[in-house]
Amino acid sequence: MKSTVFMRRTVIRKFGETLVGFRKIPSIIPRLFDMEGMIVQDFNARHPFLSLIVYDRWPAVSKLLLRYAEESGIDYGKKLGVKIPRCDLSDDHIAIIAYSLLPYILPSWARKIASFDDSTVQDDSTDSTPPKPKRSRKTVKASDLDSRNSLIVFRSKNTHVADVLKENVNAAPHILALGSTFDLKIEDYFVIIDKYAIPCGSSFLIALDTCLKSFTVFYLPPPVESKNLWLFVIHGVAGKPTSNVILTPIVQALIGQIMSRF
Repeated sequence: MKSTVFMRRTVIRKFGETLVGFRKIPSIIPRLFDMEGMIVQDFNARHPFLSLIVYDRWPAVSKLLLRYAEESGIDYGKKLGVKIPRCDLSDDHIAIIAYSLLPYILPSWARKIASFDDSTVQDDSTDSTPPKPKRSRKTVKASDLDSRNSLIVFRSKNTHVADVLKENVNAAPHILALGSTFDLKIEDYFVIIDKYAIPCGSSFLIALDTCLKSFTVFYLPPPVESKNLWLFVIHGVAGKPTSNVILTPIVQALIGQIMSRF
């Protein structure tokens, strides 16, 4: 696997960036999905200087994000259902809380979709053809919960991962945490990519590292619901160059607020 990293990159590039193309990859390169750590290994071989960036930066960035959320009046207990007092939060607790609070810190990405108005277009001719509905476009935004679920999904420890995969409609990588949000006792983490689950053990940082690197390895775009959030993580925390990406003002502002204090 180590000796064929760049051969795989060539194959993945051919199919990447579309869901139809991505779904062909597991049958061509199955070991990326059924051997633990292979996605991370491919990323680290391709970008060795970024291999430890999540472990180096997220513990400190998460503390700054939690402080920023508190200063903005965002209560992690009410938003996430966590009942651990602030003074008892460990570094591991803060790491997952800050990540889960991102949808409440940054507004979700808005997009325009086609729709039909109730009003209709009527011409002046005597033609008896029924009038055509007027086509328009309206702006929609994902809810905070939809945005959070595109980042991380919490389920009880007895949940079968196969059931989660069966219900999943989001092809973009996100984290599945099996355990209790009440006391943040998470027993297992998985990164869910379409209909595949990548085991990450009991470490949130491993799950975040794997999830972040999956976007690059498979050339997958961030989900619409949390695009702003991933732009902050990818370009702000991970330091990816922004030459081909136009960051929204709110993302630039949060990067300035957090990373300038890092």
